[in-house]
Amino acid sequence: MTTNTPVSCKTIFDCAASHQCPDNVYACIEGKCICLPLF
Repeated sequence: MTTNTPVSCKTIFDCAASHQCPDNVYACIEGKCICLPLF
C-alpha cells in the first residue's frame, strides 16, 4: 500500500486484515489502525 490514509477499524482484527503493518503489531485507537513498533 502506498497511501498514508489510516485504516478505519472497529476491532484490532480490522487492522490485521489490512496488512499495512510490517511487524503485524496493531492497535485500534480512536477508530484508526496504528502500527506499533516491536521493542
